[in-house]
Amino acid sequence: MIVRVRGIEIVCESLEELDQLMERYGEAAATNGAASMSVGGSLSTHAGKKAVALDNGLLQAFAQSPTGVQSKIVEGMLGIRGKAIRAALRAWATRVHLSPDTIEKANPGGRRGWKLTSSGIAAAKALMMTGQS
Repeated sequence: MIVRVRGIEIVCESLEELDQLMERYGEAAATNGAASMSVGGSLSTHAGKKAVALDNGLLQAFAQSPTGVQSKIVEGMLGIRGKAIRAALRAWATRVHLSPDTIEKANPGGRRGWKLTSSGIAAAKALMMTGQS
């Protein structure tokens, strides 16, 4: 995944590398710049493009992590905290054309997190291949 930190793009091979970047530069500074994925429809605003990039980055993180994504990564990408995660993930799932029921709690690496069900992972991979998110 490609992460943009203060105007510089950095390639992260794993979610652990993303965690290290977020710890060093702060969650607000690390935004996913997964611009290689195409998006249905055109967005003219910078905020809209950034939201689509974040949606695609989170979709990619869930699709590549069958054991789940840590809550702090989800919080950083969606800009929410604590109990708001569940509602924000349901809204995100709807926005990227996934069923909200495909998201469930998980414990990746022994920490709090969230994951997609097996059908959700298959749907996420299909969305990424077609560029429909």
